[in-house]
Amino acid sequence: MVVGMNVTGANRRNSPLISRQTYLSATPSVSALLLLCLGSGFLLPSNAAWSMLFYLTVLPLVLLRVARGWRPDWHNRTFDIMLLLTAWSGISVFWGDDISGHGNGDFYWLRDMLCTLSFICAFVMAVEEEKLTRERAILTLVFCGTLNAAISLFVCLLRGAAIHRLQGWGVTANPVLGAAIIGVCLILAIGQAVEDKSGRAAMLSCAFIMSVYLLLTFSRTPLLAIAVALGILGLGAGLRLWGGGLAVLACLCALVLIFGHAELRPMWQNFAARGSDCHLFIWQTAWDEFLRRPLLGFGPAARLPIQPVGFCPAYPSPHNLYLSLLFYSGIIGFALFFTVVFLLWRRLRQLPAGFGRRRWLALAVIPLIVGASDLSQIIKGPSPMWYIIWLPMLFALTVEA
Repeated sequence: MVVGMNVTGANRRNSPLISRQTYLSATPSVSALLLLCLGSGFLLPSNAAWSMLFYLTVLPLVLLRVARGWRPDWHNRTFDIMLLLTAWSGISVFWGDDISGHGNGDFYWLRDMLCTLSFICAFVMAVEEEKLTRERAILTLVFCGTLNAAISLFVCLLRGAAIHRLQGWGVTANPVLGAAIIGVCLILAIGQAVEDKSGRAAMLSCAFIMSVYLLLTFSRTPLLAIAVALGILGLGAGLRLWGGGLAVLACLCALVLIFGHAELRPMWQNFAARGSDCHLFIWQTAWDEFLRRPLLGFGPAARLPIQPVGFCPAYPSPHNLYLSLLFYSGIIGFALFFTVVFLLWRRLRQLPAGFGRRRWLALAVIPLIVGASDLSQIIKGPSPMWYIIWLPMLFALTVEA
């Protein structure tokens, strides 16, 4: 039973005229379609194809469930504020101000808000519909994420671009966002390997393939986030686990120094020579604009008024999760987001001490660290934001004590 969740609405479920089985059988399985969409994002060749699949499957089913009477448990404050945050981020388009004059239209962001709300509700519906949905979601993410990493590595080698920054496949096409998504899958794989000894070999094999992918993306902040997450997982681990991990790392370093010295220099230059990538200029611009409308923000349709300067191209978004919250939805949106983060953190702290709790804390820390130098609109979707921000939150929301 999911702690604190009653996602179909107490009045409807307790009605003597409508049983839970009758209600759930009245519409198709949300679980199956949600898992299909989660896996397809990794395998379909473009975000547009994945979006179309969501529009044709999960979105209409969620709307149908709502039309037939599904309601969340309004007594769950975390879920309520999560929905409020999403709604506020979308409807702020009505009082927003596109200071650049080149932003997307209002309908674009209202549609994305509806899709993101539907995705959140679909996950909660699926958890209520079937107890094993969470475990199946983990396996879907791990195996499809591994296949995505393998496809990306194969395409990279086929193009002879092994020393350049790895471009992912499908939803991981962006190196930074792709690294964050595969990082989420990596933490899930390691957690599953520890929790389920029968599938440990398969999970560790998946983790190895995804680790190679991550190293070749040269994405600094996601790698830092994953390192912190691995540190959280390792807290309390035995000396044998730490010793084995260090031994594997030492062997990899030795192999690189012996056989890959010629390739090491261009790889390191690719990693270190990018400097700040104009981040400081973008952040300063976003902060200055936020100070002009600190309470409500400029709305999701706004873009930063940045013109190309030197080697820095025009850039429409703050390139930072926290500045994006402030710029787009003001102090109110920023406060709502961190209220959700605090409530989820407090919920995870209530879990029994041990690896199970560290597993979800490690997962939750990835978007918070990656967001320090990347990420943007939290309501954009279907998009990588669903995998990076919303899935860790939803896992934390529905985890069993």
